[in-house]
Amino acid sequence: MKYKRRRVRRNYVGRRRTERNRSKITVSLIILFVIAVFVGSVVLGNYLKEKAEISKENRYNDEIKETESSSGEGDIEPPENILKAPEELRSAYISFDAEIVPESGSAVSFAARDASGVLRYSSEVAMGIGAQKENTLITLSQISEKTSDLYTSAFFALDAIPEENTPLTGLYDSLWLALFSEMSLAGVDEIILYGFDESRADEEIARFSALAGRFRADNKESKTLLGIMLPYSFFERDDASKKCAELAGRFEIIAADLTDTAPSEEKTAADLLAERVKLMQIFFSRYSVRAVINSDSAEHAEMLYVLDSAYVNLAQSVSAYALAGETEE
Repeated sequence: MKYKRRRVRRNYVGRRRTERNRSKITVSLIILFVIAVFVGSVVLGNYLKEKAEISKENRYNDEIKETESSSGEGDIEPPENILKAPEELRSAYISFDAEIVPESGSAVSFAARDASGVLRYSSEVAMGIGAQKENTLITLSQISEKTSDLYTSAFFALDAIPEENTPLTGLYDSLWLALFSEMSLAGVDEIILYGFDESRADEEIARFSALAGRFRADNKESKTLLGIMLPYSFFERDDASKKCAELAGRFEIIAADLTDTAPSEEKTAADLLAERVKLMQIFFSRYSVRAVINSDSAEHAEMLYVLDSAYVNLAQSVSAYALAGETEE
């Protein structure tokens, strides 16, 4: 008897479905793995970047501390009873020759000695040694009466450093110190030195700091603050932050001379000031640098608005003409 061969049909449907599902799972796992690697790389990159920035900041702070601790002879230890510089200031310009007194406000600035070398008040010390003739200029006691309820800043120009040190250099320094003491006794709250030559920054820092140090040593009970005003070009230097760290340990006040901010054919004075302020933000925040603007500018109100908008808390308005010893034409 012949048997019919029976064909057996094998069912691969279940197996194929299982393999297909496995393939989908494998692909999904690969995709998830790739995503996890990508996300992990981004997170790791951000973490390393943050660590690098922290490390850079720490190195920077170490450099600042090293600069301050090794600054040497120019270091100043302010007396314990020293007045603190204001954390917020809007100081208006006061002209004693023209009897211009601000209508409102709690702080004023005036030019005590201009860049041409002229004292703008009557000084008993200067007249006593023949450095100033008797005159009808306002006296320090009269200034004190007019500003008795106001925080008062005196801008004092130093002469340029002579190329060679001479005996006269020390005599002039002694005169400046005597004038600082005279103003301090009259109740001037702060004296801001200017005439800084940015092209000789190291020599100028040593010179200004030495004067400040001698004033502190000779007037240990004085509550008058000492400051230094630097030209805008100083803050464009690569080492400007390091130099500011040096000065911050020697002066209570660091000011930026922005009185030369003037309009051009392309920009208004206010627009130019806004650009400068933006570039100087680190100095305003880290070293409490003051912005000193020209009270004679036709855009003075707009410039004050720029400072307010940029949250610059410390600002002084001073006549650029008075600082230079010129008259407005």
